Amino acid sequence: IGPNAMITGELRQAVVRNQAERGTCVAFAISAAVEVLAVREGVQSPDLSEQNSYFMAKKLDGSWEIAGLIPEVTLSDLTTLGTRFVDEENWPYNPYQKSCDYYSDAFPGFYCSETEAQGGGIDNREQDPNAASAGGYVIQETHQLYASVDRVRQALYRGYPVVLALNANSDFRVARYK
Repeated sequence: IGPNAMITGELRQAVVRNQAERGTCVAFAISAAVEVLAVREGVQSPDLSEQNSYFMAKKLDGSWEIAGLIPEVTLSDLTTLGTRFVDEENWPYNPYQKSCDYYSDAFPGFYCSETEAQGGGIDNREQDPNAASAGGYVIQETHQLYASVDRVRQALYRGYPVVLALNANSDFRVARYK
């Protein structure tokens, strides 16, 4: 793959994001991929709401109290149902798992509940009204690339972002550097 084939320059995301203690990595990865595509469409410095992406994915798969998402199912659901990815300002991310203490002070007027998805409403399963009424971006098409380095390289060569997922067992969490 030549140096001009990879996503570089203005398409590369320079911002490092921190999901903190929540199991929201899939929402972060998908949002970052959509941001890359938005830049490609001419949007200047998009910053999408991982809070909204995570909540909407939880709403679609119904796993309200279990942390995490399955990437290929989440992408398929979000695409098929035309879920909108909204800007961060429409529902800022809460890095604290099942806690709203800091968030409610920092972002008054936004939904936060001490639940996994942190939605609102009577049963904590409603999207924040700011996000629900916002415009946004929709994924029109996704493709699952089965475990092949060549397929990933080909997608990158063609200029597409790739969302990768891997299972990390307990050895990964206790790994030590020497």
